[in-house]
Amino acid sequence: VEGAICYCRARCGQEGWLALLDLLLRPPDGRDPDYSAACRVLAAEGAALAPLQLLEALSDSMPLYLAHSTLSRMMGALLHRRRQGQVLRALHRAQNLALRAELAQLQSSRVVVSDETLCRGCQRPLGSKVFYRYPSGVVLCGRCTRPEGDSTPAPE
Repeated sequence: VEGAICYCRARCGQEGWLALLDLLLRPPDGRDPDYSAACRVLAAEGAALAPLQLLEALSDSMPLYLAHSTLSRMMGALLHRRRQGQVLRALHRAQNLALRAELAQLQSSRVVVSDETLCRGCQRPLGSKVFYRYPSGVVLCGRCTRPEGDSTPAPE
């Protein structure tokens, strides 16, 4: 049994573990099931078994008290992963709501541009020119916001 467990750890996925468990619980040639070996397989570190498929694979004649500790540990790990997913989803939702609130606050702020309003970059009056407002409140004309080396004319 230990050799089969080592083999399953090294080379098998869930199907291999279930096949080994099925071989121990429903042996061919009318032999008696080896419940203690099946419990060792269940408790093996690295056993990749889904709880629902595991319960389906267990024979009806197997006493569940033998596998109680392993099954309860598997269910506890499953519940822990589920709760972690719920917490992570709630954190993402809270972060998304905070960002939406910040965006709404930034979009609701107003900018009044008059003939006397000057560009912060070049100190020229904005008048009817194209301008850009940054979240910090800085207002720049289109020419000042153009990247260095950009040869396309800025819209006026």
